[in-house]
Amino acid sequence: MSELNLTDRFLLLPGVRYEHTAVDSEGFQAVVTSDGDLTGRQAAAASNDYGYFFPMLHARYQVAPNTNLRAAVTTALARPNFFDLAPYRIADDEEAEIGNPDLIPSRSVNLDLFAEHYTESIGVFSAGAFYKTINDPIITTTFVPNAGLNEGLNVFQSSNGQDGTIWGLEFAAQQQLQFLPGVLGGLGIYANYTYTQSE
Repeated sequence: MSELNLTDRFLLLPGVRYEHTAVDSEGFQAVVTSDGDLTGRQAAAASNDYGYFFPMLHARYQVAPNTNLRAAVTTALARPNFFDLAPYRIADDEEAEIGNPDLIPSRSVNLDLFAEHYTESIGVFSAGAFYKTINDPIITTTFVPNAGLNEGLNVFQSSNGQDGTIWGLEFAAQQQLQFLPGVLGGLGIYANYTYTQSE
């Protein structure tokens, strides 16, 4: 990461990071006949590893001594739940749930634009908009079971979807209540409203 003060009012923060993850998991799978009868369990093991680069760029422009505009382009990931990665299989007469060791994390590109104003009485007001694109979101799927499971079962498994988007608006206000007497003057109030739409 680097801090670039292009002018007295304009600051850039570019940077990049790399994350590598390796997962080894062990579990048990229910052994089920084609008629849906549980006959026991068997041990199972799986492994998976992945690595990604995450570039980012933050910008801040000081419109006035107490007012800033902030913009950012960032990248991030959300890893699967550890339980979902285990090679397990739980089954009964009506449904089955199986793990997915091949799950990869959801990755996002995030665009943010915010304005903030600081007050002399130790407060801040901000408003902004954000937009995120998500690759490989983790969703729960239902599918027709393969051989070895009763065809009447409903089978559930976490898997990676194709993509998704989220956008929204956010408003926030924070103010210290200095007008209150004595120790109460250290109290403050914080309010936030966020509106989002996703697909």
